Amino acid sequence: MQNGGGNQRGKDADHIKEETELDFYAEQLCVSKKYLSMIVKEKTRVPAGKVISALRAELAAEMLRDPDLSIQQIALRLSFSDQSSFGKLFRKHAGISPLKYRQSLRKTLLTLRPSRN
Repeated sequence: MQNGGGNQRGKDADHIKEETELDFYAEQLCVSKKYLSMIVKEKTRVPAGKVISALRAELAAEMLRDPDLSIQQIALRLSFSDQSSFGKLFRKHAGISPLKYRQSLRKTLLTLRPSRN
């Protein structure tokens, strides 16, 4: 038997794809933006805006593992106004561009394949 919150992670990921403003999350939780900021900072020691950005970058990294999605498609799915903005956010969190991240994944996968001798 599954509890009522079993699909919550998927719903949260959908919001992170579309909503970047703290106002949205405060409204969903029926608290003020100021209170939400204070609680997030108190619990994580990181400003709420940075938490949202980090979650979006984490979701982007997951999406970059899908070779069927172009970087532009990922940027659009994450509601970035353009691919450049997406690249800046991703680079800030991952330390490399989305393209280099994807290339490093491919390189890692190739080195993990058993050789055919």
